[in-house]
Amino acid sequence: MAKLELGAGVASNFEDLVVKPVRTLAAHTIEVGSVLSGVFGIGTLADKIADNYRKFLFGHSTLLDMPDRPRFVINATNVLSKSLWRFSKSFMWDWRVGKVPNPTVDIAVAVAASSAFSPALSPVELDLKESDYDPNTGASLQRPPFTTRVLLADGRVCDDLGLETAWRRYQTILVSDAGGVDGAEPDPEPDWFNHARRV
Repeated sequence: MAKLELGAGVASNFEDLVVKPVRTLAAHTIEVGSVLSGVFGIGTLADKIADNYRKFLFGHSTLLDMPDRPRFVINATNVLSKSLWRFSKSFMWDWRVGKVPNPTVDIAVAVAASSAFSPALSPVELDLKESDYDPNTGASLQRPPFTTRVLLADGRVCDDLGLETAWRRYQTILVSDAGGVDGAEPDPEPDWFNHARRV
């Protein structure tokens, strides 16, 4: 993973490393192609979304490639435990299932899990081993199948604004709910496709 080059407190390659890849991704509608290839091809919809994140943004960088500062936490929801699954450089953790130190999961997979809205793009599946976990770090579910087959949906299912990872640690938290708001719809379409699109 390429690093930002800092000079006088300014990243001289910010445009190349951040702005251009994000604009390239934004120029593509990855959901439609992913849905079609997931339905008619090999692999799941979540796999196709992760492939697009690899292609346009992250390559094959893993969580271990993320910077130490600032600390990035990517949230998803563990469908089995109904708890938050946190991805970060130093660990993955569901407080009920346990902590996986030094995760080698691709950043693209973590972001795909975080954006895997239900039911169309979820679940993202992680196949883990019990030995991947630090012993006795889960509250009540540190046993198979919870430890070995992790199914993830987007983080908003458990924590809509993504505050759980920070609210107990800090006295002041500033939150911007910048989600786009559709206009009122007096007679929304009830079929699955149009309902899912609106939701």
